[in-house]
Amino acid sequence: DPNVPVAKLWHGKFAGGTAYREWGSQGRPVVLLGGFLEPSFVWGGVAPLLARRFHVYALDLDGFGYTVRRGPWTLQGWGDQVQRFIQALHLHKPIVVGHSLGAAIAVEEARRGVASSAVLVDGDALSSGGPPHFVRYALAHSPFLTTAYRVLPQIDWVVKKLLQNAYGPVHP
Repeated sequence: DPNVPVAKLWHGKFAGGTAYREWGSQGRPVVLLGGFLEPSFVWGGVAPLLARRFHVYALDLDGFGYTVRRGPWTLQGWGDQVQRFIQALHLHKPIVVGHSLGAAIAVEEARRGVASSAVLVDGDALSSGGPPHFVRYALAHSPFLTTAYRVLPQIDWVVKKLLQNAYGPVHP
């Protein structure tokens, strides 16, 4: 049921509307950000290892996982979300680690001065690349974008093409 409040689905922790997992209790804070469609549980293997020396937090970015849906789903919006999380928990200049899309957000937090450093895991966080500016503008201002976002993932060949582009010739 799409109308069930997220708080009824996720019984874990929230800070500023962001669902998160936590490991360790001492050391410098480390904030882990997943990539596109990656909720916080993807860090379940590495976070306990990091928790030997750090206080580790893994976030569900808005749109992926149990975080309250707010939007906009943009670098600016996710950057604001992570900044609100860091401020809500009073984390002083954490190390922000980002995988793929999360790498761009990690760099954004360092650029804003919220993070002491950014660690990029399989992400370049460059503003170059992607479709031409006019295509990005048209998509961002199109009334059909939300419909496309809902319909396209339901078409098998679209999903296969996205995964093929993401993984290249070696599929996990």
